[in-house]
Amino acid sequence: GIMIPPYAETVDGYELQIGTNHLGHFAWTARLWPILSAARVVTLASLAHTAVNSIDLDSLTPQGAQRSYRPWRSYAESKLANLLFSSELNRRIQNSGGTAVSVAAHPGVSATSLMTTGPALAGENLVSRAVTLGGRLIGQAPEFGVLPTLMAASDQSLQGDEYIGPDGFRQFRGKPKKVGRTAAARNEELAAALWQASEK
Repeated sequence: GIMIPPYAETVDGYELQIGTNHLGHFAWTARLWPILSAARVVTLASLAHTAVNSIDLDSLTPQGAQRSYRPWRSYAESKLANLLFSSELNRRIQNSGGTAVSVAAHPGVSATSLMTTGPALAGENLVSRAVTLGGRLIGQAPEFGVLPTLMAASDQSLQGDEYIGPDGFRQFRGKPKKVGRTAAARNEELAAALWQASEK
C-alpha cells in the first residue's frame, strides 16, 4: 500500500492510490478466485476510512475523477474501498456456497515509513517530520501495529466480514479486537457498485 503521495498514475492509467491500495488487490483476489475454497483473505484497511462517506467511482475509470487531486481524500477513499471490498467479497463467497473467509484489519497508528514517504516524495520534509513525531507520540511500534492483521489471519473464531483493530483510545494503539466501521463502510449498495466498477 501507499499513502498520500503526490499525484501519479499506475502504468494502467489509474490514480496511484486507488490503483495500488484497491484495484491491484481486487485483481489479485479475482485471479485467485478459482482456488480460494478454504482460504482466508485479509484486507488491510485504515482508520482513514472514517474521513470520507463515499467513493468517487469515476476514479476507477481510465478517465479518472473529474476533480482536483487531494492526497488525503484519495487515500481515505482507497481505504474505504478496502472495507467495502472485504465485505462484498465475503457476501459473494457465502452466496456461492464457498468456505473461504474474508476479514479486514487495520494497524491503528503504526509508526512506519508509510505515513512519511508520501509527504517526503512531495518535498514536504517538515510535514514528513511532523507526521513521524506524531506517529511516535500517539501510535505504536510496527511490531504491535501488525497484531490486528495477524489476528485476522489466524483467529479461527472469525467467520467473515469482521474488522480487527487496536483496542486503545480511538483505536490508535493497543491489543487487537473486533472493531466497528462507519455507515459508509457498511453500505451494501456502495460495496456492490464498487465491485462492479472494479470489474469494469
